[in-house]
Amino acid sequence: MVAFEAEDYPGSNGQAGEAAGALGGRAVRGGGHYQLALLPAPATSRPLYAHCRVRREVGTAMRLVVGTVQQALARAEIPDGLDWQWVSVGPLNAVALFPEVLCRFDGEAKDSLWLDRVVFSTEAAPSGLDGVAPVPTYAQGLATAGRAKTPPVLDGRADDACWRETLALGPFVLS
Repeated sequence: MVAFEAEDYPGSNGQAGEAAGALGGRAVRGGGHYQLALLPAPATSRPLYAHCRVRREVGTAMRLVVGTVQQALARAEIPDGLDWQWVSVGPLNAVALFPEVLCRFDGEAKDSLWLDRVVFSTEAAPSGLDGVAPVPTYAQGLATAGRAKTPPVLDGRADDACWRETLALGPFVLS
């Protein structure tokens, strides 16, 4: 899993600011059809899910939209409630998202939504999303590796549990 703080990547009309209860203390806020965040897209050949930590203010029905600047690739209804909650969108084709992922929401112009953090995963419903450390903003273009919960068996097959919990990175360019 890889996480991004939304306020580090505000979209064209997302407004970063202090937000009570946000994991990093700040988040991006916007009204209906606002482009809240424009994030680096993880490169993987596996189906990808965007797990977005959001908080509604008051308003009518809202949908979180994930895609590119040119097109929406997936939508999810944002449940009622004024508390922070995780909304998952996907599966997404990471190749279609590359190089940047746009997060926006559809709603009435008077409505508003906060976007705190986006976690990309190859799992539809992973646990522990609050604990995923965000990627530093200076690390764009870098790959980071963590320790697997269960080590792989070195037998030439990629069927171990640890491989199902990771993002497959690529394509790489030799320069």
